[in-house]
Amino acid sequence: MARKTMTGEGRSFWRSREVRRLYWIVGIPAVALLGWYAYTVAYELNRPAMARLETFVTKGQSAGPTALPAEEEYRAEDVDRCRNMIAEYTTPKGWYYADADIYQLVGLPRESTREQLNARCIYYAKAVAGMERLAHHIRHAYVCRDSMLDVSGNGSYYIKADPQGRGAIRNLDASGEKLVGVPKGSTTVINSWQVYNVGDGCIIVGLSKNSMFRMSGTIVRDN
Repeated sequence: MARKTMTGEGRSFWRSREVRRLYWIVGIPAVALLGWYAYTVAYELNRPAMARLETFVTKGQSAGPTALPAEEEYRAEDVDRCRNMIAEYTTPKGWYYADADIYQLVGLPRESTREQLNARCIYYAKAVAGMERLAHHIRHAYVCRDSMLDVSGNGSYYIKADPQGRGAIRNLDASGEKLVGVPKGSTTVINSWQVYNVGDGCIIVGLSKNSMFRMSGTIVRDN
């Protein structure tokens, strides 16, 4: 008796047993190989940045703060990022940042001029350029006065600027707040976080996205 030919109403070729067998024999190993290749490429691309970070962390833990040159070449996009510092902050539900808040977020009086803001942002860009020579981060942000780097996500653990300009105040464990002395114009590492001391009640912190080295955190206003 002749076998009945399958039509479009019956089992399609792509759902046949042969195709499923081919998928298990060829498809899965191919996907695994591509995944291994992508991971290898990503690792190789990230390895220089990771090596710089590990070197800087070790140096920061053993040798203390590193002074940065007073004059640094800087990128215009970092100046623009500073002028839009509000975008770097997480806004709690029900809060609203007015345009004038940008001055306070970068450590200036609320009544400051646009020229003063521009000068402040050029300073930021130069500081970022110096920080980037030591360790790469996706972004950097001013943390001034009532602001903090919320490490835990609920305000329990944080890093913020010392109001007297002596460095940073860290509260990263149950032992409570501790002052980490960082000379003005210098950068150091606090539990893998890179921190630059502006020296006037502000610090600049380096942040990264979730990745193989996680230093993402959240920048928030304390009140």
